[in-house]
Amino acid sequence: MKELGDRTSFALAFQLRDDPDPASPAEVRASWGSIQIWISGLNITTGVTAAGQAVDSAECPLLPIASWFLNHWDPLFHEERLPQKDSASSSAEWHTTVLYSEVDESKFETLIDQRLAWWSRHGLGAALPDFRIPDVHFRRRDADVEISWSDAEWRDLRSGVQLSVQPGVASVPIATVCDVVEAWCLAVVDELRDRVDVRALTRTLAELRAEDRTLPRLQLAAGLNGLETAARGIRRMAGLLDGDVTQTVKQLLGVSSHTKQGTNRLYATLTIPVLLYRSAQPNLSEADLQCLMRLADDMEQGSAPGFDAVHNPTRCPLSAEAATQSGYELARTLRRMRDLPLTEPLTSGYDLENVVLRALAIDVQEVTLVDRGVEGVAIWRPHHLPRIAINSTGRFSSTPWGRRMTLVHELCHLISDGTTEIGVGMVSNSWAPALLERRANAFAAMFLAPPAAIEKVLNPEPEQWKRPDLVNAMRRLGIGATTLCRHLQNLGWISREDSIAWIEQLVNRDE
Repeated sequence: MKELGDRTSFALAFQLRDDPDPASPAEVRASWGSIQIWISGLNITTGVTAAGQAVDSAECPLLPIASWFLNHWDPLFHEERLPQKDSASSSAEWHTTVLYSEVDESKFETLIDQRLAWWSRHGLGAALPDFRIPDVHFRRRDADVEISWSDAEWRDLRSGVQLSVQPGVASVPIATVCDVVEAWCLAVVDELRDRVDVRALTRTLAELRAEDRTLPRLQLAAGLNGLETAARGIRRMAGLLDGDVTQTVKQLLGVSSHTKQGTNRLYATLTIPVLLYRSAQPNLSEADLQCLMRLADDMEQGSAPGFDAVHNPTRCPLSAEAATQSGYELARTLRRMRDLPLTEPLTSGYDLENVVLRALAIDVQEVTLVDRGVEGVAIWRPHHLPRIAINSTGRFSSTPWGRRMTLVHELCHLISDGTTEIGVGMVSNSWAPALLERRANAFAAMFLAPPAAIEKVLNPEPEQWKRPDLVNAMRRLGIGATTLCRHLQNLGWISREDSIAWIEQLVNRDE
């Protein structure tokens, strides 16, 4: 078995074999072999046959797998946005569960088409649907690739193989994944050179590192519908009726001024504008597109020692519960680092905006966006001052309590997300990555209202609460009803059902 990569992170192995079925078509028999897929130390191609025999690889023709990798390279390693807003923690989970979500019947056919199109670009099972190889999904996430898998494509095998490894998800550096996949495809093509015509795949392999693929790769990563149309509209507004729209697209994607592509051109390094666009709703208005472009482009250069001291990009856990706990721990850590007692809310002497954020040299701006689903924006680029933008039209950020929550939510994105090399770009709305948003919400709740501070203003016996008690706690802590109740639920003070009931009482009833 020829193996490429490191099993502890990501590795692919293969071996040519004789096709056990003499009736198979010649093109299938020519590249028949076995494949192993290792992710974070797990061989996800292990299984058990109906007769109880253990297998450690999947048998199938290898050439279609190499073809699929190479022909879907750019979406595989650049596209992140799922076809619809969803809280799924991975692409494989979304693909498996989306059909069970509540969808308007008139939109179901469209959802089926979107699901199939996404799978064809991201799910390895699409390479050989008739052979039911493990369905591994590849999806870009910042400087990593999210690799998720399920047993869906191992069901109904003729041999009755059942997958031994449970469905899961891992995050692996993009350089690692791309290098391994390229090396594996090259090795397979070399092995098959005397058996089949591989000239087309050889050309595709050579084209992977072409410099002119940077722009289309960034467009895929941005995940916007009609980017070129918006670029033409912006040119019209600026009085530029002639000329190449490509230059405007480059400016929108931050290619001309901020992109630094390395010598490894297997993938595009994401820019701040791309990071912003991919977390915004995919049909951005031209006005909102321009606004985000200005926010990312006119940042003040300089250093912020206070921010630098607390800036610590931390990979977000890959489960909802762990993401919440990560947010809580990050908030406690920041409070300790800034000498903010865990027994006090951020009110009066511990003023959030004029004391805490100012000490971190965070530039707070107001923007007016067409999309009311956006609450705030977080942007940081190396050697520039960090920035938070509050959307004045946001459903929650336009209120005093919502503004405080949004400011701390964006603070979490600034200090914990992104990378030190690229920076941070996040638009907080329903299209943003669900786990990052969950962690930032937990961070904000804990930073604004640690448990010891809550105990000072609210009886720890929930059965004794009345509506005025929670209203008083909201006022004393400076947080809203939804934030308080979900925080109390996550802390284990109340159940999910009680949290929902209290939110309804607090939000929907007049005082």
